[in-house]
Amino acid sequence: MKLYVRPQTKQRPRLGKRRKAYTPKATHEYEVAVKQGWLDQEGPTQYTGPVGMSLIIRGDHIEVEVWELEEGHRPKGIRGDLDNYVKVVCDGLNGVAYLDDRQVHYIDLRFEKDE
Repeated sequence: MKLYVRPQTKQRPRLGKRRKAYTPKATHEYEVAVKQGWLDQEGPTQYTGPVGMSLIIRGDHIEVEVWELEEGHRPKGIRGDLDNYVKVVCDGLNGVAYLDDRQVHYIDLRFEKDE
């Protein structure tokens, strides 16, 4: 599936009145555009088990592929979203392994079961 929206990163949450966190408007609108692009092209396809995902980010669009996995890959005791594990490691390596995590252009990532 090709999403013809200009690639954009997720902005950090903002603090509003009474120090309540909220998602910035631009990020919310982008998430809605991604959701609508999926529905327009794939229909209401919704996998219920583990899935694989491929993202190709181009200058003017993003190519997304999502497929169902035959079995789970998450190790016991691991909680949280996979992308959050990646983000914390990439941020932690800023200024050490590279100047900025914007230098990271490819990630091969998966959950694997303990053997």
